[in-house]
Amino acid sequence: MTIRVYNALSKRAEEFVPVHAGEVRMYVCGPNLYGPAHVGHALSFMVFDVIRRYLEYRGYRVTLVQNFTDIEDRIIETARERGITVQALAAEYAERFLREMDWLGIRRADHYPRATAAVPKMLEMIQVLVNRGLAYAVDGDVFFRVTKFPDYGRLSGRSLSPGSRPGTARGGGAAPGGISSARRCRCPFLASHSTSTAEARTSSSHTMRTRSPSPRGSRARSRSSATGCTMGCSVCPRARRR
Repeated sequence: MTIRVYNALSKRAEEFVPVHAGEVRMYVCGPNLYGPAHVGHALSFMVFDVIRRYLEYRGYRVTLVQNFTDIEDRIIETARERGITVQALAAEYAERFLREMDWLGIRRADHYPRATAAVPKMLEMIQVLVNRGLAYAVDGDVFFRVTKFPDYGRLSGRSLSPGSRPGTARGGGAAPGGISSARRCRCPFLASHSTSTAEARTSSSHTMRTRSPSPRGSRARSRSSATGCTMGCSVCPRARRR
């Protein structure tokens, strides 16, 4: 019996075919280590644990990787408030998270990479985007030129302008003077999103700013809504914590 899964890109159920026969590699976004895990995390990780166990039951060799976000604005703020180091705070909540998942019977991942270990690579990737004209810097932030990505919005279902279809970006690259608004979600992986988010920032957040209909090009920022990330980012820890 074949396994069929829903493909968020094609919007239909398709036969599950691993890249490598008999082997499945799973990446499950882990916790943001500025505070304790909550029931929403438990639900999410339990679902992925069931998927992992079922794939193993079906005979697949499964390798599961789950990251720890151990550097981010809220981690820095919380550590400062408590008078401890960022490293100490992250270690405290990482250990607590693993202990609580053990209590729930959720099997541990095979690997737990930390965001801090990938920062040099993040900066390298961002510099490549800038060098290729796919990103630009404004006031210390780096923004991805979403109009340079023809398929922007195909996965998230979002478009750059009213009335346009997803994946049909219009207009040229947005100039810094034409920036009017920003949508932010705190994601440690910066430029690593390539489809559902197409923005990069050199700090611990990624940002998208859109062209202003006003000739003055004023800027305004709005945080993600209380129900999650307004960008439709399917892997961002912020979308699950709020």
